[in-house]
Amino acid sequence: SGDSKTSATLRSVYKKALFSQGITMSDVSIPLLTLFQAVSESKKFDVIHSHIHAYDQFFIPFSNAPWLATLHSPTSNSEANPTRASVFEQFKRHNFVSISLRQRKAAPARMHFIDNIYNGIKVGEFMYNEKPKNHFIWIARFAAKKGAWDAIQVAKKSRTKLVLAGTANSEDEKQYFANNIKPHINKSSIKFIGEISRSQKSHFFKNAKALLNPIQWDEPFGLTMIEAMACGTPVIAYNRGSVPEIIKHGITGYVVKNKQQMYKAIKKIITLPDKQYRAMRQSCRKHVEKNFTMEKMVDGYEQLYYKMLKQ
Repeated sequence: SGDSKTSATLRSVYKKALFSQGITMSDVSIPLLTLFQAVSESKKFDVIHSHIHAYDQFFIPFSNAPWLATLHSPTSNSEANPTRASVFEQFKRHNFVSISLRQRKAAPARMHFIDNIYNGIKVGEFMYNEKPKNHFIWIARFAAKKGAWDAIQVAKKSRTKLVLAGTANSEDEKQYFANNIKPHINKSSIKFIGEISRSQKSHFFKNAKALLNPIQWDEPFGLTMIEAMACGTPVIAYNRGSVPEIIKHGITGYVVKNKQQMYKAIKKIITLPDKQYRAMRQSCRKHVEKNFTMEKMVDGYEQLYYKMLKQ
């Protein structure tokens, strides 16, 4: 958007961030206009790298520059998008990058993935903390697939305090929050603090005993997990999507199957001797520093650009 801050030459087809103008993700006119603009000027570029899931595929055949597409969503069909897989089947020879190996499993056969590059963060923005408070946290949109209801149930069963952060954007999410989450919020055990800013994230993560991530879908990545671990906060998550690629079971958190196993993992975190728990938090930070930094991500893409230009 035109109000973005970058040291690059910014060309935007819309002056302000779409969400700030009340424009939702279901309105694809601006992304399509952006793609049209890029293709129209494609002779000027060495490489075009897009992050616009699926829509970009229709423009790639008309580009005069080699094109790389990073996928941030599943490649398989879903209830919300029952025809998505057919698009990737049609364009499976294009250049794709996955953000987890698990993301590839449901993709059409022989879809051309040229690399897997994990998302990275500015680790320095996240303050490491060895002495958190005793509460657990959950953060996401209030979509059923994000698992807030499971987190509440497990927290209640284990008699631990849970702090929820997030927002409800769509009508479905607002209804889910009103029916399933709001009735359980109180000032003591289940606390809701709303949507938090980027500057508040570090404080939110670093003071938690652990992050609960009981996702109900095969999420391709999950930035909140690496943001939490960057602060030293272990993650307890359901074994879906990229979870086993991001969490080192027993070292930076626990990969579990269901609410019962999550309950046991919470109890284990609570009862870990102080020395072992501190070691787990140290491992979390080191794990992110080694595998999920912005620098590692950027280096991966830069090497890929050069590789494409040599072909």
